[in-house]
Formats: sequence, C-alpha cells, structure tokens
Amino acid sequence: MAGGFVASVLGAVVLAALTLHLLTQMAGHLSFQDPVGTLAAMGGMAVVLLLLLPFTALCARRAHSVWVRGSEPR
Repeated sequence: MAGGFVASVLGAVVLAALTLHLLTQMAGHLSFQDPVGTLAAMGGMAVVLLLLLPFTALCARRAHSVWVRGSEPR
C-alpha cells in the first residue's frame, strides 16, 4: 500500500509544482504593452493547464483510491 500511495502522491505533487512553475514563468512574460505577446502567453498558460491538469488529477485520484483501499478493514 505505501509504495503505490507514495508514488501517486509524489507524482501529483511534482506535476502540480511543474504546472505552477510553468504558469508563473509565463505570467512573467505578460506585458500589457504588447497585446499579441500577452495573448500568446495566455494561450501557452491554457495549453499547460490542458496538458498537465488531467495527469495531476489522475495521480491524485489514484493516490486517494490506494489510501481508501489501505484503510479498509481486512
């Protein structure tokens, strides 16, 4: 139980940290002086969310199911 839970939680945390890192890096490129650049950065942020968020949710869901299975009485 512990190995599957730890791996799933670690995967979810790493993916969440990567998502936040990429979003903050792209937010740093937002300058409202250049509307096209701002739209490009916002589009990149949307792509990051669309690509990484499902995997993060999947890892978190997997960790939760391992946790529930491990806490069931035998």
